[in-house]
Amino acid sequence: MKLGSRRKWIGYAFVLPAFFFMAVFILYPLIESLILSFYDWTGISAKTFVGFENFRYLLKDRVFWLALKNNLIFTVLATAGTVILGFFLAVAIERRVKGWWFYKVVYFLPVMVSMTVVGLLWGRLLDPTLGPVNFLLKKLGVASPPFWLGDPKTSLLSIIGVAIWQYAGFPMIILLAAMENIPLEIHDAATIDGVSEWQRIRYVIFPLIKPVFLMITVLQIIFSFKVFDIVWAMTQGGPGDSSIVLGVYLYKAAFRYTRFGYGAAIAVAMFLIIFPLSLLYIRLTRLEEAVEE
Repeated sequence: MKLGSRRKWIGYAFVLPAFFFMAVFILYPLIESLILSFYDWTGISAKTFVGFENFRYLLKDRVFWLALKNNLIFTVLATAGTVILGFFLAVAIERRVKGWWFYKVVYFLPVMVSMTVVGLLWGRLLDPTLGPVNFLLKKLGVASPPFWLGDPKTSLLSIIGVAIWQYAGFPMIILLAAMENIPLEIHDAATIDGVSEWQRIRYVIFPLIKPVFLMITVLQIIFSFKVFDIVWAMTQGGPGDSSIVLGVYLYKAAFRYTRFGYGAAIAVAMFLIIFPLSLLYIRLTRLEEAVEE
């Protein structure tokens, strides 16, 4: 066997285990979900082929459109909040403002905690009667503090606020790494020219890390659109359906109402939305690698 062919087969041998696990845990469930979306199945009885009936019902389902709307609101606000807050925290750490080490540690710690744990914790903190948040608000003179998770007007926004608190540390670390790669000579030249800190951020730092900023934004959009655990832990989509998102509706349809075919149809709809965003993320990653080369 020639050396080139031998190396090729060695390469295939290294890739094969990863391909096997991807096929078993990603590709196979994806194909099975697509097939199941054309059936009516309770999980116990025999499957009944219904064609596109699940997708027809999906288009007329009020709760599905409400969940999609909430998903979009969550995605836009949570992404904007985490990336913008993460950016300014990264700037503060990179410029070594007073207490920068505190921001770096404290804002990244929540990222390492399970979203379910965070959801349960904040659910207790925001409890309208026994929670410390409303207790402090009353001590500060607020006569009628919000019901937070118990009010349809504030439930989703409360969850978004918690998600921003938890995940701002992730873009902070990524953007900080990009900022620390900016040559020191550029900062020295800006200082000699007498630029203000705001001008430094706007005209020096941001343009140089813009590709990374766009990449982390798309990644946060993907993460946010797939949200499930923090919503389920805090409200389970309530009160009513005021904070329901697609992941929660999928779970309820499949495991609470035993409509596994309809749940699979919701999963397919989510895939059709997330897949183009994933392709965009891959494209931006390749562009970033090309720029670095």
